[in-house]
Amino acid sequence: MTPGTSLEALLLPAIVWLTMTFVVKELWPKPTFWSRLIVSSGLALFGIRYWLWRLFNSLNLEDFLNGTVSVVFF
Repeated sequence: MTPGTSLEALLLPAIVWLTMTFVVKELWPKPTFWSRLIVSSGLALFGIRYWLWRLFNSLNLEDFLNGTVSVVFF
């Protein structure tokens, strides 16, 4: 982890989204257009957030070999 980040700060968005998903499930027990839209939008945002993290923070581009392997596995 980078300095200044804690496990709680990293998990907070996931915990908030999980809570929102359970609230949506309680409000609309049967799937509706709006409940699917809300949950799908949240999952899409988490997916985009993960891809941006992988792209900007986890690739090892120190030298040619490490950069090649990182980009191939990305």
